[in-house]
Amino acid sequence: MTKKRMAMIGFFFVLLIAVGYRVYMAYFFDPYVHYRNSNISGETYRFESPIILKSNEVETGFYDVHVTEGSINSIYGTLNVNQVFYHYFFDKNTENGFEENGKIKLTPSQFKPLKTTKQGIVLENEYGVFQVESEIPEGKYELSVNSDSGDSRFFIQVLSDPSNVKESYNVNEEADKKVAIELRKGELLEITPDNQSNSDFIIHLGYVNKAK
Repeated sequence: MTKKRMAMIGFFFVLLIAVGYRVYMAYFFDPYVHYRNSNISGETYRFESPIILKSNEVETGFYDVHVTEGSINSIYGTLNVNQVFYHYFFDKNTENGFEENGKIKLTPSQFKPLKTTKQGIVLENEYGVFQVESEIPEGKYELSVNSDSGDSRFFIQVLSDPSNVKESYNVNEEADKKVAIELRKGELLEITPDNQSNSDFIIHLGYVNKAK
């Protein structure tokens, strides 16, 4: 066997190991891969806050947090009654604290595509972490906010993967300014409330030159 042929076989062997390692790491250490569909048919939980949820109280996975009464305060800010935070990850190794006086319902996340219109996407009282392509079409958008109070505030992040932030923005409704964002396949869009309590709101993700 020639040295050139041996070198080619070695190259492809190393490449195979590298690809296998990336797949292994993604499956076992990326929660969006490993737990994405693991508990879709799982249990629904109900709790009253203030409460600290410990590892033995909720099965590890993604849940949609529905506020059914009052309000709650979490690491993602304040949520009011009838507001929902989608794809909240509950890790068996982490305690999740919820403050204020309220009631919450945790339902297994479904990761369904968001509803779209000819103008774009509308999120009504909905926060969360959304995956580009599977839930939001990739493309260019202009993000704007309307609320009952007129002064809602949000923190927006575009993540290239669950642990790497590509861009971040503070959105203040009073500023009356649209935020231009571009979303690419595989990225995540994270929309979280400001620590202040937001009234009923609508977030508009308007197409720019028509998203794909």
